[in-house]
Amino acid sequence: MFRSQRGNRRAPVSYESVWRRAGEHVLTAAQFAAPLAKRLYDLRHACLSLWLNGGVPAANVAARAGHSVAMLRSTYAHCIDGDDEIMNQRINAAVPRIPADGRTQWITAAPP
Repeated sequence: MFRSQRGNRRAPVSYESVWRRAGEHVLTAAQFAAPLAKRLYDLRHACLSLWLNGGVPAANVAARAGHSVAMLRSTYAHCIDGDDEIMNQRINAAVPRIPADGRTQWITAAPP
């Protein structure tokens, strides 16, 4: 992401100093003082967490982040919140119901 004056890739330890200098120039004072601007990783973590909570499939987020799905889930699983009801509805919609007459039918909505 960041290059040296000679065009070479910067060592990972130099990212923070480059990030601080860039942030001073492109962020407002309030944005630069915010916790997310403290470390480049914090901003990345917030972005990936937002995508996951927004419903973007884990495989898609992993590909965009350059992670495996297993690594993404082990790192960000605690960030995913609020989708229990949606997942329950999907599970209920996928499970066949067997009424008293014994004929299998598929439900189209969550049971009451």
